[in-house]
Amino acid sequence: MCGIAGKIKLDSTPILQQDIKLMLEKINHRGPDDEGIFIDKYIGLGHKRLSIIDLSPLGHQPMKSEDGKIVITFNGEIYNYKALRNELQSHGYKFKSQTDTEVIIYLYDKYGYEALKKLRGMFSFVIYDKKKNIVWGARDRLGVKPLKYYLDNNNFIFASELKAILVNSEVKKEIDYQAIYDYLSFSYVPHPRTGFKNIYKLPQAHYFILNLDNNKFEIKRYWDLDFNNKLAFHPKDLKNIFLEKIEESVKLRMISDVPLGVFLSGGIDSSLVAHYMAMNSNKPIKTFSIRSEVPKYDEGKYIKLIVDKYQTEHHELYLKPSSFSDLEKIVEYYEEPFGDSSMLPLYNLSEYASQHITVSLCGEGGDEDFGGYSYYIKQKYLNLIQKYPKFLRKFCTKLNNLYFNNILKTNFLALDDKFISQLSNDSESAFFNFRAYLNKEQKSNYLKQEFIDKVLENSNNFYNRIIKDKFFEHELDKIFYIDYYSFIPDDLMTKLDIASMAHGIEGRVPLLDHELVELCAQLDIKHKLKGYNTKHFLKEIIQGIVPDQIIHRKKMGFGIPVNEWFRGELKDYLQDIIMGNNSFVCSIFKKDKLEDYFKSHLEKERNLGNNFWNLLTLELWFKIYF
Repeated sequence: MCGIAGKIKLDSTPILQQDIKLMLEKINHRGPDDEGIFIDKYIGLGHKRLSIIDLSPLGHQPMKSEDGKIVITFNGEIYNYKALRNELQSHGYKFKSQTDTEVIIYLYDKYGYEALKKLRGMFSFVIYDKKKNIVWGARDRLGVKPLKYYLDNNNFIFASELKAILVNSEVKKEIDYQAIYDYLSFSYVPHPRTGFKNIYKLPQAHYFILNLDNNKFEIKRYWDLDFNNKLAFHPKDLKNIFLEKIEESVKLRMISDVPLGVFLSGGIDSSLVAHYMAMNSNKPIKTFSIRSEVPKYDEGKYIKLIVDKYQTEHHELYLKPSSFSDLEKIVEYYEEPFGDSSMLPLYNLSEYASQHITVSLCGEGGDEDFGGYSYYIKQKYLNLIQKYPKFLRKFCTKLNNLYFNNILKTNFLALDDKFISQLSNDSESAFFNFRAYLNKEQKSNYLKQEFIDKVLENSNNFYNRIIKDKFFEHELDKIFYIDYYSFIPDDLMTKLDIASMAHGIEGRVPLLDHELVELCAQLDIKHKLKGYNTKHFLKEIIQGIVPDQIIHRKKMGFGIPVNEWFRGELKDYLQDIIMGNNSFVCSIFKKDKLEDYFKSHLEKERNLGNNFWNLLTLELWFKIYF
């Protein structure tokens, strides 16, 4: 795991070593073990190394092929690199190191762009091919590793983090208001935007080609998920297939020449990862957990079940309101507007764990693989109701709002108002509104018109673009597909990469192994969701592996008590930041609406802690970068 950066002058102006050096200084935290710079006239590549495999100087990057015609700067891990190395050796290729980096060089030399289909791992890399006079870069299938870039007529600049891009004098720092508008719905900036004009994220499962003969820049997809080719086996027959694939995914990610452990939350997914780590280790595994002093957020009793079962070498940390002292620094690391409140505990846990390990396995991806979110259940029943005529669905909505809610003070479908309000919407619009912190109507109510006038499109168009020209035999598979191409890369993997790499830890995600994900896409929806039960299939097949108390517990996210904090110890801090004079938030929100919104939270009419966390981190982002 490393940090990469580079700059290509499309007008053939020479690159100076200091240009690349300056970029690398901004991502030094990603690779404190080594630094390398390659310059060839108007092309510069840089690398910061966090040594994981082959700790010798032979792993130094940027790395060249034997003839010097191919140069790579690479971030990530290729878990099947040994098999690929053997394959290449059978074709006559000779290796100087034991690294996966060198394997990518010769895989590209042998197979060209098709080399990507052979890689099993997490990666972002850029290759300079002197023979073809091109620059080629790619990002892994699930977006675990980042790759950001800036492009104009004279410059192509890329890096693992956009902080390294912003130091270049050619880059004018401007706010992308569409990105801010979208952020207010998603609590992250949807790709390819970043919050800065003209700086973009390369989408997951895509590669770019920059032809240096004519400066033509293209982006192409190399992989996609197929939800229509369902497995025909009985669930009992599928048990071994899935468990073997999960174990294989965990074992592959235990390959390391440095100490490793697991982030243990007490939920199903991290517990399952810990199980297979313990089963494949000849010594006690290291586990790391974060606890809360607020009982309803604390998972200590579930964590203890795994710690005791496997006699792990356990370390834990308590999250307190004082953890907010790091918030501005954390927001600076995240560099884009980012509002997932679990960024705070994950950052603190990574900092703590870095005293003991360099690699950590995590449980992210299990909910998307097997259907672990409550909104999947809502969407399932909404899809059933949508088979009825629209006029009837509208009538039910009005009946609930006017009679049952207002007169009888009850909900006749025993479902929340957010669900009822979506009865007359199509599937994608309903899903957007289930997930959105602020939907289109709320934005129209809360936001100033001069801000809205700067926006090009509605935020739910992001979901529409993801599923454009896609066919799904089951309507609910469409929702799973959207999550894989939005929430996973832009939220979950961004959160993990920034938090872990800020402290020199490589985060690995076995449940997002692309072969496992492909298998999960083939699993019929009726097995994932049964009645009101989420993760039905996974819960069935891990009986006897994960303790029953964990399997059947109520789902708890990796969250923090922001509702309580923003009504208590941190209320004044929040108000001072987002409602102070000259605040960015007040420049886009109607002040009176914002005050009413906050009042409804303070008076416990609504729990809006996460919404205000979004605004707090947005304000701090603006303060830091503008």
